[in-house]
Amino acid sequence: MLHVVAVAALLRGAVACGSCCDDAGEPMSVGVVGAGFAGLGAATRLAELGCSVTVLEARARAGGRAETKSVGGYDVDIGAQWLHGMRRHPLLPFIEAYGMTWTPTDYGDAVAYNATSPTPRVPSSVLDAWGESWEDEVYPQVAKMQDDTNEDEPLATAVASVVSRLGAAAGALARRAVLRFVLANNVELTSAADADDLSLWWWDSSPYL
Repeated sequence: MLHVVAVAALLRGAVACGSCCDDAGEPMSVGVVGAGFAGLGAATRLAELGCSVTVLEARARAGGRAETKSVGGYDVDIGAQWLHGMRRHPLLPFIEAYGMTWTPTDYGDAVAYNATSPTPRVPSSVLDAWGESWEDEVYPQVAKMQDDTNEDEPLATAVASVVSRLGAAAGALARRAVLRFVLANNVELTSAADADDLSLWWWDSSPYL
C-alpha cells in the first residue's frame, strides 16, 4: 500500500521510533510528492530510515526550481543560482558528499548578454546606469505607491505604471526588455517569483529580502 503523507510528520514519527515502520512493524511504502530539493531530501532521509520510497514528480526532470540549461554553449542557471554564506551553508556537506562542483562568485562580477544584439555583451557601465535608474527613480515611486494605494495589485503592474509616468526620467527602463531584465535581476531572483505574481504591498516585507 502506498502512503502519501505529510512528510514532516512522518519524519518526526520515524525518528522517534528509530525506523520507518507501520504499527505491525513492517517497512512502510511512502510517496513523496515533488522531486525538488525538499522532496529529494525527505526521500533520502526516509530511505535511510528503512522506508520504501516512491518520489512523484509532474515534470520530466528532478530539481524543482533549480534548473540549468545550455544557452549559446554556456551553462545558465534559470532557477536557483547561488548558495550564500558557504562556510556555514547547510547544503555544503551534501555538495561535498555527492562530488558536486561549486565556484566562488562575486555579485559585482556578473555579466549580462543581449542575445538580439550584434554586440551581445552589455557593458558594465550600462548595467550600472540601469541599476541606478531603478534605485533612484523607479523604486522610490513604487515604495510610495505601497503607502498611497487603497488596493493591492501585482508588482509588475505597479512598476509599469511608475515607468510610464516617469517617461524620460526612467531612462533605459522605459524599454520593455530592459525593464524586464532589471525586474528579474533586482526582484525576481531574490523573491523566487515573477513580478506578475508578487504583491505590491508585501513583496519586500520579508526581513530576508
